[in-house]
This record gives sequence, structure tokens and C-alpha cells, in this order.
Amino acid sequence: MKETLEILAFGPFGIWLILIPMIMIMKIKYFKAIRHNRYHGTSDLFSFLTPEWWIAGITFGFPIFGKEENPEIEKIKTSANKRLFAFYGTIIFQIIIVGILTMI
Repeated sequence: MKETLEILAFGPFGIWLILIPMIMIMKIKYFKAIRHNRYHGTSDLFSFLTPEWWIAGITFGFPIFGKEENPEIEKIKTSANKRLFAFYGTIIFQIIIVGILTMI
């Protein structure tokens, strides 16, 4: 039982490897869309000198609030927030499993 819980506790780190870049990509896309800059795809994830990359990195752990008039920007914002909340759920799941492991 304990081995199964340990696998469940450390398994979601693979999900982190997927969710973190997905959140960053959507936040960069959102900040570029707000400033009316052209989005170049996933290559923007590796453009460390752009202001959108730094803003997305600093605000990584925070959801994007507010209502946008442009439905395309609103769709990007909701997608970024959904991925961020999935990341939060993964972290909470891992904390609960580790709490159970410490009680055993």
C-alpha cells in the first residue's frame, strides 16, 4: 500500500513537465494578444528577452482576472486559467498523498 501511494505522490511530476510549458505558452500568447503583437508559436517560449516572456514568468502562479471584450482573447485567458487550475489540482493531490504517507 505504501509503495502504491509513493508512486501516486511522485507520478504527477510528469504532469508538471507538461503543464508548466502549456501554461507559459498560453500566458505568452495572452500577453502578446493584448499588446497586439504577433504570436510566433512555441518558439516564443524560448525567447527569453521578450517582455511578454518575463511578464508571463513573473505572473506564472496567478490566474488572469478580468473580462475581455475580444472573444479570442477571452478564450486564450480561460484556457490559461484552466491549465493553471489543473496545475493547482495536481499540487493539492500530491500534498494530500504525502500527508497520507506521513500518517502511515
